[in-house]
Amino acid sequence: MPNTRLSYENADFKNWWMNCHHRHGGYEPDSQTMTPLHGVSDLLPEDDTSNAESGMQFILDSIAGAYEAGTYQTFEQFVERCFATEGEFRAFAENTSVYEMYWMNERHYAAFYEFKGEDYGIRTYEELGETLLELVE
Repeated sequence: MPNTRLSYENADFKNWWMNCHHRHGGYEPDSQTMTPLHGVSDLLPEDDTSNAESGMQFILDSIAGAYEAGTYQTFEQFVERCFATEGEFRAFAENTSVYEMYWMNERHYAAFYEFKGEDYGIRTYEELGETLLELVE
């Protein structure tokens, strides 16, 4: 497994992680289960960049954890199992650019790579959002 740590793997973030999980679903590391994400727009407030970035990290780390736990293998399973509705998925995909890291970390990348089978279209978080919206059409 790559060296990148996900938020829930850091003891300092465990309480924050579980608070987000209780309010919005997401990956539950102790049981290694994914509860479909809901309230995605609340996690990505337009008027608060730092909280939006933290919310996006929670979503991306939840997706990476779900992928590593074998929750989904196809794009359709990803949308269905990781998000409560297609609208929640779209809120995520339309806002990936709030995550200010330019290049995707390797665990996030692995969670999406097979949807395209190539790295073109998922090298940055902004590209990821655009690609996901194309795939859902």
